[in-house]
Amino acid sequence: MRKGVSQISFPRSVPLRRIMELASLAGFEGVELRMREEGEFSPRTSEADAAKIKREAELLGLEVCSVVGGLQWKYPLSSPDDSVRRTGVRAAKRAVKLASVLGADVVLIVPAVVTKEVPYDVAWRLSLDSVAEIARLAGEAGVRIAVENVWNRFIFTPLEMVRFIDEVNSIVGDEVVGAYLDVGNVIPFGYPEHWVSCLRERVLAVHFKDMKLMGVSAVPVMPPLGDVDWPTVVRELRRIGYGGYVTAEVGLPEVGLEAALEYLSSVMDRVLSLR
Repeated sequence: MRKGVSQISFPRSVPLRRIMELASLAGFEGVELRMREEGEFSPRTSEADAAKIKREAELLGLEVCSVVGGLQWKYPLSSPDDSVRRTGVRAAKRAVKLASVLGADVVLIVPAVVTKEVPYDVAWRLSLDSVAEIARLAGEAGVRIAVENVWNRFIFTPLEMVRFIDEVNSIVGDEVVGAYLDVGNVIPFGYPEHWVSCLRERVLAVHFKDMKLMGVSAVPVMPPLGDVDWPTVVRELRRIGYGGYVTAEVGLPEVGLEAALEYLSSVMDRVLSLR
């Protein structure tokens, strides 16, 4: 397993170049970029600019390991408003194009957002159509789509995730869609090791994150101080033969950023070496 860190971990004020420098100094192998509507990395980023980011990363000994599509909360792929849904699809397709230039083979997608106005079955149907459309382009670009388990009132169990992935791949006619397993996000309603054993080869990427249960809710904490059973999770990842990136998505403070990142890197080294 390889060790990465997400741009999401850093304060928004930190430039991408600085993020990559800090990640390299702390011993990470990869960096995950997060697409935002505006800024250094957005749908407006040119392919020439993406190629420049890739070169800068390589000079620092890093890979761009993955890209977070990023805009599906504001423009859900399950929206019954076609203009909103099409905006989300276009943004995700742009993320796929840029990921191909960056050398990243995984694009994270939030598949749906269920609301009082958008019931589960409608969200499922619209999301399947949207993700399939994005996945067709991804297959042509040599990029894989990784559906993340997030707190979006959608896909609460690993069996649902298996069904969703298999249905999309059946529509596309290719095994281009898999799971981006966020270990911490499972904690309020399950056990991440169960997700690993159910998803098996469908796991394309893993987010390194921890949560502490507080009654009926959960709060993010620095790993391994939460309720994730890291030894069991790592053993399950090894058992299914997972050898991809484990990427930290852990909020880091602006004050003491370098020290916090070095600490996180050392924790990941210890956790990922568990047997």
